[in-house]
Amino acid sequence: MKFLLNLILVKVFLLLTAFGDVQGQGLTKNNFASENTIFLEIGGAAGIPSLNYDRLVLSLDDRIKLSGRVGISSYSDFHKDISPDLFIPFGVFIMYAYGVNHIELGLGLTYLNYSAYDIGLDGKVGFVRKKDLLSNPSIGYRLQKTGGGIFLRLSYTPFIYGKPIIFSNWGGLSIGYTFKKDKSEQKPLINNPSIN
Repeated sequence: MKFLLNLILVKVFLLLTAFGDVQGQGLTKNNFASENTIFLEIGGAAGIPSLNYDRLVLSLDDRIKLSGRVGISSYSDFHKDISPDLFIPFGVFIMYAYGVNHIELGLGLTYLNYSAYDIGLDGKVGFVRKKDLLSNPSIGYRLQKTGGGIFLRLSYTPFIYGKPIIFSNWGGLSIGYTFKKDKSEQKPLINNPSIN
């Protein structure tokens, strides 16, 4: 069941990032004045500091927005012959905006490739490489100007993993920058012949 939920979340994320310019019932084109954000997150979905990219992809109106994020982080215990640990958080967020203030709900996964002290396949005790996928829903506050600039985010991001299921409380603090899109890249939302 967990594998199926993870697969669905990965597919939703890929669809959102690949088809950000979708038009449909009540949806508008991806025409934000600023849609790309780079940020450093302390704690949060990777569990340790991570560098992240967030992109606004859909808008139902001026208040409800949808974004996707992917990040990367690495950590090393400096063990001889052990490569650094790798953490890749990714997810989707729905936001309710009131000016520059946003309340967000998100679903995410974090891919882990790490070393742990354990019994290896050869029966020897020592550091072995492990891989895991953690689920991390989130709820948070985001300060993000529509015209670009400083980006701040505070979130509650618990980790859900293991058999039996383990629920670990966690949170994150993010600071970054939202890039303003060049006006020549912005497309009109509505083709109105009377304007032409």
